[in-house]
Amino acid sequence: MLEILKKIKKSFNKLINTLAENNEKNNKSKH
Repeated sequence: MLEILKKIKKSFNKLINTLAENNEKNNKSKH
């Protein structure tokens, strides 16, 4: 059970990192 939660958390963190990177790229391209 705990292993599944760890995997979900890892995937979630990766998703957030990807979104943050895309956000930065979008902000830079606007300026």
